[in-house]
Amino acid sequence: MTSARSTPFEFTPFLAVQQPVWHENVTTALRLVLGVPDSVALTWRTDLPRGKLIDIIATVGDHFRVALQVPPSAERAYFRGQHVAFGYGGSGDDRELVEHLRKRVMAVDRLGPTVAPLADLLAAWRQWHAWQHLHDRQLREFSEGGGIIRLGFGCNQDCSFCWQARDDPDPPESVLLTWIDDLARSGARKLTFSGGEPTQYKSLLGLMQYAQDRGMASWLQTNAIALSNRSYLQRLRQVGLAGALISFHSADATISDKVTSAPGTHARTVLGIREVLVAGLPVALNAVVERRTLAGLPDLARCIVATFRPLAPAEGQLTFGFAWPQTFRDRALWLEQMVPLDEARPLLEETLRILYSGDVMVHPVGACGFPLCAVAGVIDLFPPLALAALSEEDLLPRAYPEACSGCGQRSSCSGVRRDYLDVFGSRGITPIP
Repeated sequence: MTSARSTPFEFTPFLAVQQPVWHENVTTALRLVLGVPDSVALTWRTDLPRGKLIDIIATVGDHFRVALQVPPSAERAYFRGQHVAFGYGGSGDDRELVEHLRKRVMAVDRLGPTVAPLADLLAAWRQWHAWQHLHDRQLREFSEGGGIIRLGFGCNQDCSFCWQARDDPDPPESVLLTWIDDLARSGARKLTFSGGEPTQYKSLLGLMQYAQDRGMASWLQTNAIALSNRSYLQRLRQVGLAGALISFHSADATISDKVTSAPGTHARTVLGIREVLVAGLPVALNAVVERRTLAGLPDLARCIVATFRPLAPAEGQLTFGFAWPQTFRDRALWLEQMVPLDEARPLLEETLRILYSGDVMVHPVGACGFPLCAVAGVIDLFPPLALAALSEEDLLPRAYPEACSGCGQRSSCSGVRRDYLDVFGSRGITPIP
């Protein structure tokens, strides 16, 4: 993956880097289990995993196929042991080889520990299969002078508008270190750690130290719950924490705890924001706009101005932006909660006016934000969007429908989400003179 601009750095896809290593290790373990010498060709593939079962089809020599299942189930009937099941495919001329392999697998199965390394490798391989629905860009990004790395998908909240699945596998720490090295070599000076929730990972402090040793300052994309612990925040600062992008969706604890599916966490997020600001670090607040949070946006703005602005005396230390959600993990819920632009516009604009009058810098548009026509009445309150700063991947989920024709601000607008157009068409899309 490359950014939209020409850079000296090019991402190598995650799977392409790791797959040959795992493939070689599984091949070695297979040769051990089957007793296939190095002089005989051995290739293999896995079927997509079902539950905890792993089906692997190995081709021995030119054509003979061996089917193994770890752990065993009733589906491999030729031989089913305690640790592995065995099947085969070939002609009657291969009976001698079949019998040899059957005896070999039976002997290995009795030993148990001989199968264990293969089982462990296949369990790891199963996770690489799971990565296939994730794009490399969802794990890491690079932009001019900085980058973002996702540590995994574990989180102490489970926001209903999040696209992530909590049980997606996490990148191994060795891979994360490689990515940090890649970013450092590319000239990055700012690295944002994201998740899930990055503070849920015990390796975070070590990774931040590793990044600091390579000349990069660290930011966190976080819900700030863990940052309410002043001692932990101090440890983060010692390893290079330079700022935080904090999700803050509502001033109403009941609404916030409902959309985050984590009762009691709103108060800790508020305390975390206060602690980061008191520590003198910059904070970029972010609110996802959907039907449950929309009506409370003006009150959210008033809360930010009254509660957090006094703690941020430095110019630009406190900023705010909207997030316009893509399809939720649960599409039915997304259809229920998605708000048409014409319905959202008055409340978005009121919110921005309150923040601006309270001397809080706002960024309502961009890769995750709204099209400009959603805040057309207040576009003089924030700097124009530099489209050149967005990558091709940022713009891929967006489009300019016919309703955008003649808009005088198109060169500063990232367009409309295609998912929105699929549901609402051009509703609320109004060209700006």
